[in-house]
Formats: sequence, C-alpha cells, structure tokens
Amino acid sequence: MSGVIWLRMLGWLLLVLHWDGVLPLLVWSLPSVLQELFPGRRGVVEFSAVVFPIVVFGWRYRVGLRVIAGNACGGAVRRLQRRVFFLGIFVRVLLDAVVMLSCLIPAAAAGGVWREMLIPLGIYVAAMLVAMYPGGVRRVA
Repeated sequence: MSGVIWLRMLGWLLLVLHWDGVLPLLVWSLPSVLQELFPGRRGVVEFSAVVFPIVVFGWRYRVGLRVIAGNACGGAVRRLQRRVFFLGIFVRVLLDAVVMLSCLIPAAAAGGVWREMLIPLGIYVAAMLVAMYPGGVRRVA
C-alpha cells in the first residue's frame, strides 16, 4: 500500500475517533457539569438532555455530509454512506439523551444503562466507520 493510502486511512480513523470518541465524551460529561453549576435543578439536566443531542445531531449531520461529498467513493457508495450515516447519527441522538439522563437515576440502576447501551453504541461506531470511509485516492486525469 502506498504512503498516500496509509495517510488517508490514518486520517479516516482519526476523524472517526474525533467525532465518535471525543465528541460523545464531551456531550456525556455535560450533565455532571450542569449538576455542579445548578445543584438540585433536575430540569436543567433534563432540558439539556433533549436540546443538546439535537444540536449536536445537526452539527454532526452537516459536517458528515460534507465529508461524504468530498470522499473518493463512487455515487452508489456515497448514497449508501449517507443512509448509513443518517442511521448512525439517529442512534447517536438517542444514546446521547439516555446517557445524559442516566445521571438522574439511582446509581444501582445506572450501571444497567451502560450495559444496555453497548449494542447501540456498537451499531453507531460501525455505521460511522462505513459512512466516513474516504475511498481510494482520486486520480487526476
């Protein structure tokens, strides 16, 4: 494999790690920050668990479509990537909301929430790996 392809694959994995590793951690840590800033105000966390995932969905949607449009895949693959991408970020909105609200339930039940989230999280990561695949190197004629 040429160096250019290795760099594209590394870029692809870093892109997925950034958007699908770092960003969820930031979103999922928001309730803890809000609980510190507004102690005893459940409504603030509940409101953020509805609004924030939707805002992140819109942001992720715009960036993801731009990435897919600029990749080196054919038209049919791009259509598939857009569908898989939409499925993935839809699952992500639901995950974000549930994880953000899990800080409001008793600790004994919260452990079960994380176990139940493993399958949707796996679906999301797999969808993002497919959707963000950059394709081969475009050849200039």
